[in-house]
Amino acid sequence: MFTKYPEFAAEDARYAYAVGRIRALETKLLDRQRFDRMLDAQSADEALHVLQDTDYGVHMGELKGASEYERVLAAERRVAFDLFEKLCLDKPARSMYFSRFDFHNIKVLLKARAAEQDFSGLLSSQGEFDHSEMMEIFSEESFEKLPQHLGEATLEGMEAFQSSDSPRLLDIAVDGLEHEYRLNLAYQLSNDFLIGLLRLKADIHNILTLYRTKWLGEDFRLFETATLSGGFLEKERLRQAFQEPWEGMPARFSVTPYIEI
Repeated sequence: MFTKYPEFAAEDARYAYAVGRIRALETKLLDRQRFDRMLDAQSADEALHVLQDTDYGVHMGELKGASEYERVLAAERRVAFDLFEKLCLDKPARSMYFSRFDFHNIKVLLKARAAEQDFSGLLSSQGEFDHSEMMEIFSEESFEKLPQHLGEATLEGMEAFQSSDSPRLLDIAVDGLEHEYRLNLAYQLSNDFLIGLLRLKADIHNILTLYRTKWLGEDFRLFETATLSGGFLEKERLRQAFQEPWEGMPARFSVTPYIEI
C-alpha cells in the first residue's frame, strides 16, 4: 500500500514536556521580516548584526568578523543536538538521527585509508561513536572494536572499493547499510510515521537513481546495486522501468503517488 505522507502515531504522554518546550522555541524562529532585513543589509557585518538579539547572538561575542559566521551556526547546531538528545526518550530514535554522522565518518576514514591521506578535518563529532576512537581503530585496523552495524559498513565499503577502485561504489555500499540500520530502528520503535518516512525516502532515492543512471547510460547492475531496500516500490517495477524507453518510464509509476513527480 502506497502513502503520500506517513501518518502520525497516537500521542505519547511521555513527550508532553518536549512538545511544550518545542512550541515555545518555535516562537523564536527567524521570521520573514528578519530575513528581509538581512537580505537588505549593505554588508556581511550588517547582516550578521541583525541576528544580535536572537538566540544566535549568544554565540557572536567571540567572532572576529562576519567571515566567521559558520562558528555561530555550528554552535547553535550543537545546542539543537543537545536539546534533541535531552528531549528524545527513545534510544532507537536518537540512534536513528545521530548514527548518520557515524556512517559519514566511516566513509571519510575509508576514503582517507584508500587515498593514504589525512581527511580528519572532514569528520563529524556529532555521532554516537567517538570519532577520535574511530580514527584510532582505523589506524590500528582493529575493526572488530566497532559496533556491529559500523563494522559491517566498514567491511562492505572496503570490499566495494577494493573490487572496483570506485569511491562512488564505496558510498553506495555504506549508504545501503545505513538505510537498513535506520529502517530496522524504526521497526524496533513500531513507529508508523518513521517507518513510512524512511520507506518514502527509499522510493524517492530509487526513482532518482533510476533516472540518473538511465540518463548517464550506466550499467543496469550499477542501478541495482545503488537501489535501497524496504521502500513501497517493488524492485521488479524498478527493473521494468529501467528497461523501458524514456517515454514509457512514467507509465510504470501510473498507479503510485510518484506519477505526480
